[in-house]
Amino acid sequence: MIINVVIYTYLIVHKLYSLDIYYIYSVLRPIRGSKSHQFEYN
Repeated sequence: MIINVVIYTYLIVHKLYSLDIYYIYSVLRPIRGSKSHQFEYN
């Protein structure tokens, strides 16, 4: 039972962590990169 809770919370944290990374990356990408970098990652 405890193991299930740990796995469940781990999946939630991992999902939120991935979303945070994607959000930060999408926000910082236009700021950090030049136009050539923007087209490169598009």
